[in-house]
This record gives sequence, structure tokens and C-alpha cells, in this order.
Amino acid sequence: MAGPDIVKVLLAIDGSSAGAEALRIACELFSGKHVTINVLHVMRGSGAERRGVAARPRSVNYECERLAANTLLDAAVRTLRQAGVGPCVLTQIDMGDPPSSVFAAVEASMPDVLVIGYQHVSRAPWLHVGSAWERLVSRARCSVIVARARERVG
Repeated sequence: MAGPDIVKVLLAIDGSSAGAEALRIACELFSGKHVTINVLHVMRGSGAERRGVAARPRSVNYECERLAANTLLDAAVRTLRQAGVGPCVLTQIDMGDPPSSVFAAVEASMPDVLVIGYQHVSRAPWLHVGSAWERLVSRARCSVIVARARERVG
């Protein structure tokens, strides 16, 4: 008798309140389910790295950012495990342009579901039509759950 199908989930988090909401939603949706979840954090690279030009030497700032990324991912793994998400929870750190890196991860891992946070920071919402995030959502070859940060009341 074959075991239950494992759902593959890619959860992209960035440390923002929208990323925290994406993590909360993933916990709620996949608690007690048979899933493999890959938690991805993208560190923004320099403009040269995004254009494929040789990167500058790694700095102390890079090491601090890497440590912060590992801390963020470790906390996410603990949260997922406490919520009963699993059996397999993986982590991944990438460097570059976040929408492009998340799209590359979707193409490489072929998840069943992508869970991302979206924090609208522009004062002009119409500027986001055609944005890289919008293209990611429309081009992803899987279901996409977009979490928005919860608004504080009071």
C-alpha cells in the first residue's frame, strides 16, 4: 500500500510582517499534513550581482546579513515544527533580486504551492501593476498564496 501523497510547499519569507503572515498561514494550512516545506529567504544582492557581474568581496555587513537570515530561518523552522508541519522542513538562502530568486526556486523545485508575503510599500498602488512580484504570481507553475500583513487595529 502506497503512503500518502506528499505536498511540496515553497515558503518565501523576508522578515517583514507580510512574511510573518505567510508563515502563519503556512502553519495553519499545513499543520498535521504530510508536506515537504522549503523555507526560502533571499538576501538582496548588489546591482552588479543581479546583472551577473563579478561580485564584490564579502564584507562584514554580508556576514551580519547572513547571520540574520539564518536566525530568521531557524525561527521559522521552530514555528513550523511546533505547529506540526512536516515531516520534512528544509531551508534555503539565496542572494539576488527577491522576485527573480523566488521564481528560480519555483522553477527548480516545482512545488505544488508557493506561499509568499506581500507588503505594499509604495504610496502609489497603481505603480505595482506589471511589477516583478505580479509577474512571479502570474508565471508560477503552481498555486500561489499571497499573504498580506495584518493591519493593526487601535
